[in-house]
Amino acid sequence: MMKYIALIIVFLGFVLPGCKKKEVLEPSVSKIEYKLPQGTNAFDTELVNIYQNYGSYFLYKFNPAVDFAWVPAAVGTDNLFSTKFSCEQADEAAVAKVLPFVQKNWLSLYPDTFLKRTLPFKVLFAKNLKRLVNPNSADYTLSNTGISSGTFPNTILGYYHITISNFSPAFDAMTTAQKTLFKGDMHIEYWNYMFATGKVAMATNFASVSNYTLTVSASTMYANGFLDTRAKSQNNPQMYDIRTYVKAITNNSKATLDNTILKPTNDTKGLVKQKYNLVINYYKTVHNVDLQAIGDAVLVP
Repeated sequence: MMKYIALIIVFLGFVLPGCKKKEVLEPSVSKIEYKLPQGTNAFDTELVNIYQNYGSYFLYKFNPAVDFAWVPAAVGTDNLFSTKFSCEQADEAAVAKVLPFVQKNWLSLYPDTFLKRTLPFKVLFAKNLKRLVNPNSADYTLSNTGISSGTFPNTILGYYHITISNFSPAFDAMTTAQKTLFKGDMHIEYWNYMFATGKVAMATNFASVSNYTLTVSASTMYANGFLDTRAKSQNNPQMYDIRTYVKAITNNSKATLDNTILKPTNDTKGLVKQKYNLVINYYKTVHNVDLQAIGDAVLVP
C-alpha cells in the first residue's frame, strides 16, 4: 500500500483552461510519496520504470476515498467527486493483461518528452468505475462511454489524476469495438487533463473560425465548423469545441474522417477542414504530437 510522507496542498483558484502553465491551478505539494513497487509482480518493475521516466505514479493499489474522490474544500460541494463517481481499486491479477493495453494504445503513441511534461501526478488503475449522476449539460466530458447515471465509464478525469477502469475480468469480456472505445477514452481524458491544467494550449487561431453565439442543429453544425450541437451551451465553448476535434481525430482514421466530417457534402464551407488542419499542424509543430497518427494507429487488443 502507498505511504504518505507529507501532504500540503494549497488551492490557488481557477483560471480558464489553455492558459500558460504558470497561470493555471496547480496544487502546491511539498511532498507526496507513494511507495513503489506496490507488489512483487513482474509488472511492478514496469510501473517503477514509468515513474522513473515520467514522474507519474501509476497505481493499482489506492484508497478510493482519498486518491480517487478527494478534492479541496475550496473547489466547492458541486465538484465533490464522491457524489458523482465511485470505483474500486484494480484486481491485481488483471494488471498484467490491461497494463500492456494501456501502454500500447495510449502511452506509446506520444513522445517521451511530451509524456514527461504532461502526464498527471497519478493514474489510478480501477474497476467498476461508475457514474452516479448525470453529467452537467454545460460540461460534457466527451468520453465515449458512461455518459449517464448508472453507467460505467472507461476513464474519468479527477482532481489531478486520471482513473482508468476495466482492470478486472471485464477486460477479457470486451469486444474489439468496446476496446476501440476504451482506447479513445484514454486519449480524450488525457487531453481533457492537459487542457484543464494548461499543459497544452488551444491551437492558434482555432477559436477565430466559428461563431460561438450561433445555435446550430445536426443539419447545420458542419457548415458552421462544429462537430456537435453543444458548443454554445458550454461553460467554455471554444475549449469544448477543440476537445471535440481532438476526440474525432484521435478516435478515427483519416479515411473515416474524409468520408464523414471532412466530406465536402458535409463540410460545405470548408470550416471543419480549416479547423482540422489548425489542430493537426499546431500540435505536430509545437509538441511533435501527430494526432492523426493516433487515430490511424491499429488497435492492439
